[in-house]
Amino acid sequence: MENTKQISDLEKLVEDLKQSISTLQMGQTELTRELVSSSISARISVVERKQEEILRLMTGIRSELAGLSSGMARRDSLLLGSGIPLRDSTVKVPGGGVGAGRRNSLLVENTLCGRGANRRRSLATDILLVGKSGNIPVLEVEPWEPSDEVQMVIDRLLERQFILSPWVKEKRLRNQLRLVLKDHLEAGPERRSTITKIVHDAHQVFPLWRGQIREIMFENWCTVLDASLKESAEIIFEKFKKPRFPDENDSTLFLTEHMIEVGQFLKKKEKEGTGVTNSKFWYEVRKKICQVLDEERTKVLPIKDDDSEIEYED
Repeated sequence: MENTKQISDLEKLVEDLKQSISTLQMGQTELTRELVSSSISARISVVERKQEEILRLMTGIRSELAGLSSGMARRDSLLLGSGIPLRDSTVKVPGGGVGAGRRNSLLVENTLCGRGANRRRSLATDILLVGKSGNIPVLEVEPWEPSDEVQMVIDRLLERQFILSPWVKEKRLRNQLRLVLKDHLEAGPERRSTITKIVHDAHQVFPLWRGQIREIMFENWCTVLDASLKESAEIIFEKFKKPRFPDENDSTLFLTEHMIEVGQFLKKKEKEGTGVTNSKFWYEVRKKICQVLDEERTKVLPIKDDDSEIEYED
């Protein structure tokens, strides 16, 4: 009897021991899981910090590359007088010259397709001359091809910029083009490349337009001398945009006045046997304009050192 009771007690003790062991094993397992989880969490935190650091570095590198690309494109667009690849077909330019159209020109190609009035078509025809070399600006991506409506706005913008100043003021032109294109293109490589190409076209077109208005003035020299300043300006700038804003009318009068003044001076030189080239004419016109503007500034502001450089284009 006593043996049976002892056996029963021993069985209870064994059962309690099993339960204790089972509880201890479960506790060890739970503790191991917690340790593993905490170790994994720490490792994940380290990885996340490294990822954030890498992303910051990549963002900085991307910004630097974008700045370098934009700077290179802007630098190469300043190659004045440079041409771009020609198409297979040639087009006769009024006056006997023969020029070739530009490939994918944002300024010329669409205009030659019949869009716009005769005045605009004549402007586009005269643009077909190309520069001396075959260099083209470095573009980040393929430029965007504007619609007819946007192209019309760009053409009028270029004509306005030319009327206000017959020399390309690139910073102002880029800002104006950015305002025009921001409703059609997001900020990025495509918009920058499109602006760079249009600015490059402007560097090609403005010298041709300067040559046009100089030739028109000398072809109608007697009429220009006898007419009033306003009538002379209408003759010289007849091909360009109308109606014009007040500042554009003032600019045409200002340019006409100094073009006639320089023309008279160079006509006297020509009689003395000195030839009058297009580059010489516009060099004198720009020098005269700068002198007048400097005098006007000194009347309003105290004299300051002017570090700006004047670029004289052919």
